[in-house]
Amino acid sequence: MNMSKRIGIMTFHRALNYGAVLQAFALSYVLNQNGFDAQLLDYHCRGIDDVYRPFHANECSGVVDKVKKLLKSFQLLEKGKGFAAFRRQYLKQSEPIASADELKKAAQAYDVVISGSDQVFDPCIALGDLSYFLDFVPDGVKKLSYAASFGGMTADSAYAPQVAELLKRFEALTLREKSSVSLVRQLCGKTADTVLDPTLLLTKEQWAGMAQPPKKVPQKYVLCYVMWNCHCALDEARRLAKEIGVQVVLLNPTLKQQLNSRDCVQYTSASPQEFLYLIKNAEKVVTTSFHGTAFSAVFEKDFYAETISPKTASRITDLLDLLGLSHRLLPLTEEKPIDWDGVRLALAEERKRSTEKLLKMCGDSAEKP
Repeated sequence: MNMSKRIGIMTFHRALNYGAVLQAFALSYVLNQNGFDAQLLDYHCRGIDDVYRPFHANECSGVVDKVKKLLKSFQLLEKGKGFAAFRRQYLKQSEPIASADELKKAAQAYDVVISGSDQVFDPCIALGDLSYFLDFVPDGVKKLSYAASFGGMTADSAYAPQVAELLKRFEALTLREKSSVSLVRQLCGKTADTVLDPTLLLTKEQWAGMAQPPKKVPQKYVLCYVMWNCHCALDEARRLAKEIGVQVVLLNPTLKQQLNSRDCVQYTSASPQEFLYLIKNAEKVVTTSFHGTAFSAVFEKDFYAETISPKTASRITDLLDLLGLSHRLLPLTEEKPIDWDGVRLALAEERKRSTEKLLKMCGDSAEKP
């Protein structure tokens, strides 16, 4: 009797980041829907966990700093509850894994291990932890990447020699950004292909079924979803909201943005399901986030995107180019409506190509015992 091929996925599913958990769900969902037995390796990476860890009083330099970090810690704890509930409901996970030795042991249970998606190929994000390059996976287990991103890593990174050797062990490499293809070639001489982020493999109807409204959400609003600082996104959201006579909903604001945006409805601890609702039901969306941009396209929203850093701009600009949406980049150079028929066609074609690529890399879904 044949059994489903077992696939382990290494990604940042424990991050309190909407895109991180939703892409993790999407990749495992697509694999399981196509006959594989896929689950996320529940690895507790210190570099990821520390970013979302509540602050300790000893880490505060004064009273003002203590108040700020106390408020941020409370918001992180509240946000963490929603994310933990999402993982329990939607993510198929392994037993918790806390060390490199436990990873090596866990890898033996799989026929395939996939790294991705998200910025798993940027060692700095994981504080130098190279587990996302699958250094723990034995030679007998197929090693793949799906829509992996190098984030801000360059060929002159201190990690480049180690990364180059680890990339050579992969049977196939697929990446999220076009710029990463040349980086891989430069690092290790291997050929790589680009594919869609996993969140774009699902339809708007599939995502809509998971959306849940947060408390006290306005009936009509412009959503502003920014990651850290922004140059003009919040001002643009205010301008658009004033133009159509609605409120601004500010999602995931920094402490500074919270203090300076009392005119906005703010959500600091929304769950992933509430994130989906807020994009799906917005009149317009303004964002600096890759996944904010991706879901705006999925839900066919009138949206605008801003890039923050030249090092990481390609994650947004590549997607906009692919879907014929480059004119939605801030600051605007022209006012032009979105051709949603063209976007749907481009997205459907890329969705088909990327899904076929993923399934082909993984091989036949049945594995003989």
